Amino acid sequence: MEIKIKTITPKMASAILTRNPANRNVRKHLVATISRDIAGGAWQMNGDAIRINADGELIDGQHRLLACIDADAPIKTVFITGMDDRVRTTIDSGARRTVGDRFAMAGVQNSNVVAAAVAYMTFIARQDMSNLKRATASESEAILAAHPELENSAHVSSYAFPGLGGKLTGIHAIGTYMGFEDRADAFVNVWKSGVPDYAGDPTHVMRERVVRTRGTAMHMTGPVLSKLLAKSWSLFVAMRPIEKLVLPDRLSIDGWDEDALFGRVKQ
Repeated sequence: MEIKIKTITPKMASAILTRNPANRNVRKHLVATISRDIAGGAWQMNGDAIRINADGELIDGQHRLLACIDADAPIKTVFITGMDDRVRTTIDSGARRTVGDRFAMAGVQNSNVVAAAVAYMTFIARQDMSNLKRATASESEAILAAHPELENSAHVSSYAFPGLGGKLTGIHAIGTYMGFEDRADAFVNVWKSGVPDYAGDPTHVMRERVVRTRGTAMHMTGPVLSKLLAKSWSLFVAMRPIEKLVLPDRLSIDGWDEDALFGRVKQ
């Protein structure tokens, strides 16, 4: 077995992938997220290896190699050749480190709630809840660094309503960043208390709908809940009264986009 540090170009990645039998099905969302890191200069050599067996066949690394090709940029990585093919089934058998785990290791309080909030904030900014748009680990760390208000938002929102800690934290952080901290506090308080902030309060309408349908055949799916929650905030911060909350076509909050997500534009 031989271990090297090697720079893999897209052309080299393509050549390695021609000998890739009996590997996992490709997860396109994983290729897309790794590709974003490579293209954005966030790729880090962390010790994970491209592994080749004694017959010259790839046994680990196909997603990284595909991402290298997709990003059209080289990656520097550990490169191991001559491995016993029997180790194939032992690779990636440990627990995967989550974004919440990474945040906890960095000393972030309520790390899993903050991680869930970062995911929701990303989906809103990208107006898409597909796995292809999920934040990478490096993107998540950049978002947290750009939004130090997240830890306070998690403290305020984590236990406001069962099962919604991450989403409420995300909206509270967005509101705080955009200059509406008082309204963000009031928004969370409606979820916590069940008392409307004003007549026709859309947040209270939303809360009552969740309470009424939870655990029934009429319960809201994740995407529907996410869209309605974001819309209820947009109406709430403008103090617009409603009688019924209508599902919007897309997940969005005015003024919240990729620039705001990464703290490039202060509202």
